[in-house]
Amino acid sequence: MKKFKCITVMSMIFISSVFMFTGCKKNLLMDEHKCAEVALEYMENKYQEEFEVIYSGEKGKFIGKAGYAEVTLSNKNESTENEYVVVVYPDGSDDKEDDGYYDSYKVISDTYMCYLLKDSVKSEMEKLLMEAGLTDFIISTSIKEFGGIVGFSGFANDFPIQNQEIFSLTDIINNHKISIHCWIKIPEFEDDEMLQYRITEIIKPLISLDDIITFSIDVYDKEIYEEIKELKKNNIGYSARGNKRISFSIEED
Repeated sequence: MKKFKCITVMSMIFISSVFMFTGCKKNLLMDEHKCAEVALEYMENKYQEEFEVIYSGEKGKFIGKAGYAEVTLSNKNESTENEYVVVVYPDGSDDKEDDGYYDSYKVISDTYMCYLLKDSVKSEMEKLLMEAGLTDFIISTSIKEFGGIVGFSGFANDFPIQNQEIFSLTDIINNHKISIHCWIKIPEFEDDEMLQYRITEIIKPLISLDDIITFSIDVYDKEIYEEIKELKKNNIGYSARGNKRISFSIEED
C-alpha cells in the first residue's frame, strides 16, 4: 500500500510539473506541409530557380511544444544531387483554424547561399594563400553565417544575393558574423615552420569581431600529391589524411 501511495504521489508531481511547464495554453505544432510550401516559395522567389521539396519535418519538440522545421530541397536545374536546408519558424502563435497547428510561418535561414558563395570564397582565399607564399596547393572552402537562433543553418533569409563579378570577401566579413573553413592539400616542399605564421599574418587583418576562419592543411609526399592533382582534374575527391596535418583558427583577439 505504501508503495502504491508513493507511486501515486510521484505521478501527481510529474503531471503537475508538466502542467506548470507547458501552461494552460495549448501547445501548437508545426504544420510540415505548410512549412514546405513556405520554404519552396521563399527559395524560388529569392533565387529565381526551380526547387523541389525532398523532406519537411519538425525539430526541437519537447512534450508537444513546437520548435522549428527543417525543409530539405534540391535545385531542379542542377545535375548534381545537392540538398539544401531551409529553417522555418512559426510566425506568431495564432491558431484561428483551431486545428492544433500554427497558422503562419517564416523562413529564418537557408544553406543554398553557402553553395552560391563557396567558389567566390575559394577564389579569394587562393589569392591570399599565394600572398602568404604558397605556390602549389589544392583548396576547398565552406562559408556560413552565425545566426544566434536555435536551428539557424547557413545564411539569414535577408542576406543579399552577391554579385559574383564584384564579390568582396572583406565586405561580407566586415558586415556579418562569418565562419569560413578551408581544407588545403600541399606537397611537402610547401611546408615549413613559418607556414601557419605567414597565413595568419595575411588573414588576421581581414577578421572582425565574431568572425572565424579555420584551416585544415594536409601535407603529402610529392608523388601522392601529384596523384591527388590528377584525381582533381577528373572531379574525383581524395579524403585520406596526409603525413602531417596542420590545424588552426584565426579570429579577432
